[in-house]
Amino acid sequence: MEVAFDSEISLSDVVLINKIRFWLNSVMGAASYSLYDGLSFQENIQKVNQKTTGFFFELITKPRRDIEVIASASYKWNLVKPNHRADFLQSPPVERVLVSRDSICN
Repeated sequence: MEVAFDSEISLSDVVLINKIRFWLNSVMGAASYSLYDGLSFQENIQKVNQKTTGFFFELITKPRRDIEVIASASYKWNLVKPNHRADFLQSPPVERVLVSRDSICN
């Protein structure tokens, strides 16, 4: 789904949003993403609440300038030229990359 924003969204905003998503996943997601294995569930919740609240407050209090909303044609089909389309039947298999939680947290 495409959403049009009428205010500026910067790369640092996207980074903050991803940090919030990461911290929420760390307590609600798989056990392999848990950052505080030695803490109780309640302590994990409190730590995640503290982190996400701080990031969220930083995100919503940041001064922003208004921008003009540009009409989109995303609802239209077949806008990509045929010579720019990928032929998935002929493409080689995609190599999967695994990311460790240490590389995300640091």
